[in-house]
Amino acid sequence: MWNIIKSVGSYFTNTVRDNYDDENRLSIILDGHDDVEPQNLITLDKTGKVTHINEVDGKIDGTIFFWKKEMPSDLKLNDLVSFTAYKETEGEEWRAKKIRVVHSESWEPEPNENELLDIFKTDDNTNRVIETTSYVENGQVLERQGRDVIISPGNIRCNLDVLRAEFLPRKGDFVQLYVTSTPNGTVTYDYLMPLRSRTKMGNITCWEKENNIGIISNEVVFHKDDCEPGYLPRIGDEVIADTIESEQGIKRWRALLVIPANLGDNDQSVDLQDSNSTLLQNKEGIYIPENTDIGSLKLGGEVVYQVVVENGGSKDHELLNASFCVKRNNTQITLEEPVIGEKPLALPSNGNATFVFRVKAKFCGKYRELFMWTFKGFEIARQLKFEVKPDKANNPFGLNQRQLKSTVNAEELLATSSGFVVAGIKPIKPSSFTPVSMGTFEVAHRLVHILLGENNNQQRQESEILSLLFKEYPYLKDDLAPHNYKQRMHTLLDLEEIKNMIDTSSYNLSHAVFSNVKDYLCLKIPNLAEKRPSLLVGDRVIIQESDLSQEAKSKDHEYGKYEGFIHKVQNDGILIKFGPFFHKSYKGDEYSVSFYASRTNFRRLHQAINVTEQHMGLDWLFPQILKMHPVQVKIKESADDKRKVSLKEKTKLCPSKDAAKIIWNTTAKIKDGKEEFVKIPLLSKYQPPKDIHWYNSRLNINQKRAVKYILRGDARPLPYVIFGPPGTGKTVTVVETILQLLAMVTDSRLLIATPSNSAADLIAERLIESDMFTSGMLLRLISHSYAEDKRLPQNIVPISAIVDIKSRDGTPYEMKTYNGAKMKVLSRQEIGLHRITIGTCTCVGALYTMGFPAGHFTHIIIDEAGQATEPELLIPLGFLNPQNGQAIFAGDPLQLGPVVSSKYASDFGLSDSFLARLLRLPLYHKDIDGYPETEGYNPVLITKLIYNYRSLPEITNLCSTMFYSGDLVPKISEHSSEEAKTLKKLSSFMHLPIRENSVLPPSVIFHGVRGTNEQAPESPSWYNPQEVVQVSLYFKQAFESNLDTEEIGIVTPYQLQASKIREAINTAGLPLPKVGSVEEFQGQERMLIILSTVRSRVSLVSSDVKHSLGFVACPRRLNVGITRGRALIVIIGDPHLLVHDSYWRTVLDYCLKNNAYIGCDLPRRLLS
Repeated sequence: MWNIIKSVGSYFTNTVRDNYDDENRLSIILDGHDDVEPQNLITLDKTGKVTHINEVDGKIDGTIFFWKKEMPSDLKLNDLVSFTAYKETEGEEWRAKKIRVVHSESWEPEPNENELLDIFKTDDNTNRVIETTSYVENGQVLERQGRDVIISPGNIRCNLDVLRAEFLPRKGDFVQLYVTSTPNGTVTYDYLMPLRSRTKMGNITCWEKENNIGIISNEVVFHKDDCEPGYLPRIGDEVIADTIESEQGIKRWRALLVIPANLGDNDQSVDLQDSNSTLLQNKEGIYIPENTDIGSLKLGGEVVYQVVVENGGSKDHELLNASFCVKRNNTQITLEEPVIGEKPLALPSNGNATFVFRVKAKFCGKYRELFMWTFKGFEIARQLKFEVKPDKANNPFGLNQRQLKSTVNAEELLATSSGFVVAGIKPIKPSSFTPVSMGTFEVAHRLVHILLGENNNQQRQESEILSLLFKEYPYLKDDLAPHNYKQRMHTLLDLEEIKNMIDTSSYNLSHAVFSNVKDYLCLKIPNLAEKRPSLLVGDRVIIQESDLSQEAKSKDHEYGKYEGFIHKVQNDGILIKFGPFFHKSYKGDEYSVSFYASRTNFRRLHQAINVTEQHMGLDWLFPQILKMHPVQVKIKESADDKRKVSLKEKTKLCPSKDAAKIIWNTTAKIKDGKEEFVKIPLLSKYQPPKDIHWYNSRLNINQKRAVKYILRGDARPLPYVIFGPPGTGKTVTVVETILQLLAMVTDSRLLIATPSNSAADLIAERLIESDMFTSGMLLRLISHSYAEDKRLPQNIVPISAIVDIKSRDGTPYEMKTYNGAKMKVLSRQEIGLHRITIGTCTCVGALYTMGFPAGHFTHIIIDEAGQATEPELLIPLGFLNPQNGQAIFAGDPLQLGPVVSSKYASDFGLSDSFLARLLRLPLYHKDIDGYPETEGYNPVLITKLIYNYRSLPEITNLCSTMFYSGDLVPKISEHSSEEAKTLKKLSSFMHLPIRENSVLPPSVIFHGVRGTNEQAPESPSWYNPQEVVQVSLYFKQAFESNLDTEEIGIVTPYQLQASKIREAINTAGLPLPKVGSVEEFQGQERMLIILSTVRSRVSLVSSDVKHSLGFVACPRRLNVGITRGRALIVIIGDPHLLVHDSYWRTVLDYCLKNNAYIGCDLPRRLLS
């Protein structure tokens, strides 16, 4: 529900489950077919109550799904029905058919209590059918006692860890409790849901900051923890709330989730230039010129400006004070004379006084400063305006332009290789045999036509596309749920792949000429490295002579097409291999070139969805009940925490005989549906407690808690979450976890997967630095393209290897040379011998093709889990044993999520990571009543790291207040740390605000610049020339302070702004720091971060919000931006625009409160 409210401000009910999945036949799952009727169904005759119904589907008793075709025409909500329940396997949920109405009852606001529903239930131990009675109790939550909920009437006590719940209940909530009883008196509480719920849009009418509680539209109560992370409420804010009926004092509703409504277009505060403003009117005979526009001046320039105040009346006046309304750090304009002290300035009748102002142009942009003359009995104000320009304000640094490609239509996108095509040479020779073949999972052609139109001239509007999507794929309207999981995920991947196909086709050329480069043909593509997405090694190329007519092009038997594959990608071109005949015969002719991205990764993602649902089940993907298991390792903590014991002493490499016992997957076994799990015993009958010796003795209490509970494994196979906000030592905790698992679980095999190569390399480097491994224990699995890319750190090369799908077991491994470094090419048996395997999520997908079975790895750790799409994260999890395996997710769901190109796939949930979704479920959700000692989280399932070791306290406190419920504890000293010393040094060179009673300037500074938004010809990107100049000035000052460029980062959301900033710095003859987007800085840190927001027009921001660009209305991007800095963050932006965004408004308020604002005038709503 959270995703739908956030993207469209409303939500819909659940629909559509794939009714044709044969989950017992893995060959069908892998081949991507869904057209097989289920066989050997388990069926029972039942009765129940209709709890959900719409025009497509419905539910009985809140859990049993049925289709519209199974409905009687007169079926209504709350009807008592008889039906046949069926399921295909014991682990699957029930579905309903042959539904008949037994008793019809319309819904009433106060439902009848204790309504009995006779059903049948299967005894899990004997498989015999026993008669049970199920009924619904309507009641109210009296109190919470830890994880227990007390419900009246009857003082029913139920525990949230064993109760399926849609939400986290609080005292006063009105609820429906689904109960099952047996003839022998056994009562179980099955399901808890709100009695009534609704979505409410309104304004905040009350907010008590001290108590963190507020009211929406005088009727809905909410708490700070109910608000979307990053949002701090204010009276008057328009919000959207997901609410339930609850008695909260005199109010009858409370909010489960509150998010700010869309960005407003207008500032409702009073404009001082309004002619009706009494403050700006001359009065009592005093005349001050209305035109106080000082004009423009060059950066670094200086000007004197005079304002003559005349008394044209018959009465003498006394001027009590004359000053600027807002006192600002590093102001550019000052009053030089007259100086008005304790004695008033006399202004007699017909007299005048000249006020002399001096402007020193320090910063670029437009400025308005309100100056007030206070006379005895009245006041008059004027706005002194001026603009500071760089030498070349309109286009200061020039730009190499690129031409935009024409749009592609559906037919062109789908016409890949029809007719005769001469085959090309792939970068990697395909294997003649693979143990397991992937399904094809072709993109739905209908989906392509919906997005791109039915003919060449048609361009669909977004509203039309959404209408067609909802009609053809109705489950897209609903939240992700067990009944629509597979269908919805496959469709989201198709939407993303279509966008990827469109982006790749933007490189298509109509008249291309190749050049010979050794064994390749080279095609020049200017600025290839700067475009996103870029072409990749392995992408397919189809060429045909350029000057052929359309009729000739259709005669493929006479005019053939040639296929090629990209072997190398360079900064300004690609190297391609076609068939040998074309290379020999090519004479410099022009060809039309079409590009087609490799589908391997998308096929692996589709496969992962089917395999994980088959292996782990929907209860694992949507966990609702906590089942405790015998502990994996019993721990007694050693008193000697500092003793460091080498893994070389405590662990042994798996001998080859262990690998020989692996039950490898084969095509034959899969098609027979007889795949087996590897039986790896983790527990003996008796386990004596083990001493735990910390390899890193500096771990804090939360880091140790995480490691201990992972070693215990009480809730496995449910994922354990290490929730690591910025700078809290998540990587340190992951490394310690790996070392302890190897030492304490001696038969363990670990798979560490990450979304990116950089994250995988970081873990590998940290493990190598620990010096705990014997030869052959540690493996960094990489792809051929990454080996060719020259980015693999040299210290990782000795432990790195490439998958060899072609190699048979027992054959010696090969050594291949990549960029001068020799690397192993390993078979599956050799890979299986290693205790630790590290790779990206997509790279380890090759292991399935090699035949690695589920259960080969005892523990699977996903680092940076919040940055992976859900299907991407599922790839490694296909190897987890569903009985005794353990998954560990490490990451931060409040930082940037996965990179998703398709707006539609993103809006429908693909950009929402599995980690973020997991932490919104009641089982993983923050519950301060249930777990007050562990930051509100169940330590059996999740540990939140709270001690920040990165940034000065002011930086940490800002992000902690906005995003982490104030939990973060800064550990960097603001007096003696390296960061504090750096800030003090920077303050001597940069024009930073000065604060009283402090030797240091603020560590979070907002510099207001009222600039302009510009576009280069034929470029979709934007830049702000005034901000470009200000950024380059700050960088120059920081560089002059002898701060290393490696310690400076410049963050901006637009490629054109980044390009302009680089050119400005190059023009100044300075070395370049890293300049890039927030995404490029995620996971990194710098002493100094300069952040340029660019936008200065609200109309353009609404477009950004629509296309997920920029910083505005993107709290997670803002969170990453403000948490990269260790000593100082300088934010450059337009406060008149950013004040419209509730998240940025909080940043502005924070800077004003800390006397950390400089630059242009502020909007009235901030001053008030």
